Amino acid sequence: MIKIIALIMIGLLAPVSSVLANGGPPDSGIKSVKVYTHSGISSSAIYNNGLMQAAINVVYELADGYTLGEVELKHLYTGAALDNWAVTEKGNDFLHDINAVRSPRSAASPSSASYKTLYLSTKSNHDASICVELTASKDGSTSKFSTCEGDTSYGSVYLNVHVKKTYTLMDDFVVTKKDSGWVNSTFNISKRYTAQGFNLHSVDYNGAHRQPGSNKKYLIGSSSLAKGTLGNDAINSAFYLYAPNQGGITDSFPLYNHHQTPTSWSEGRSEIYNINTTNSLVFSLLVGRGNSYIDGDGKERMHDGVFLYRQLKPDHLNKDIYFYDSYGNKGEISIARKTSWGYRYGDYSIF
Repeated sequence: MIKIIALIMIGLLAPVSSVLANGGPPDSGIKSVKVYTHSGISSSAIYNNGLMQAAINVVYELADGYTLGEVELKHLYTGAALDNWAVTEKGNDFLHDINAVRSPRSAASPSSASYKTLYLSTKSNHDASICVELTASKDGSTSKFSTCEGDTSYGSVYLNVHVKKTYTLMDDFVVTKKDSGWVNSTFNISKRYTAQGFNLHSVDYNGAHRQPGSNKKYLIGSSSLAKGTLGNDAINSAFYLYAPNQGGITDSFPLYNHHQTPTSWSEGRSEIYNINTTNSLVFSLLVGRGNSYIDGDGKERMHDGVFLYRQLKPDHLNKDIYFYDSYGNKGEISIARKTSWGYRYGDYSIF
């Protein structure tokens, strides 16, 4: 009789165990939980540069009247916290998977379910299997569910970590165009460096992050031989870095020069330098006489209205210019100024 009762009890418990493996018990507020990567699959690969983020979609279905509480990603099987990983609800615009494979959201989750996306980045060299633990509440009652025991279908994802890449201007770019010539009273020399083997994403100069776009530029250095003097004896220069475009846009960036007259200044614009900045960094040196002016606040400006204060002195290295690929891998550009004039392109050294 005891054996018969035991067999009956096992038969009754089997369906309950099956329910627990794919969701909460019948009275639970959490009906189902699944975890996918941004690509709609169970694995993702990222670089350990601290910027590239793996996007994890936690797909859940709650019982009527329940509200989602905490959602926490952890290590599979151990349930340990994700040390050496940064977790945030805010994603950046770098790619979320080295393989960059995407599938529609509907393919990754039932249409009736909701989901929450969390983003993970790391500087660690270690791969990780990620599970999720979440809670839901209703009228003071809280349900808790975890996929960290490893018995939940689609309850975890595997993150494969790759060593970050680094780039240099000399090793990973080629000069694809040079231009020089006079524009009214301003002489311009431009040089285009095009990335080889990777896609440029953006440039970060002095912490001012710029997204790809038309005519975005950075004033790297400027000088005036006779600062504050508007006569033709004043020699001014400005050294620019133009941010890259993406998507095959051929962009003609404008060159501005301000020519001082006895009573006022006038603006001239030239479109003669049609340099495609797609996947490229373009450096441009503008030099001229009498091409600065004093604004209403008594401050000297030149070219497109920039202040004449970012001066690179001789032998001074400017090492805060960075560029990034589509995955957040970084390269660094150093610039040295050889003389105090900046009248020739050779007065600046790029490396």
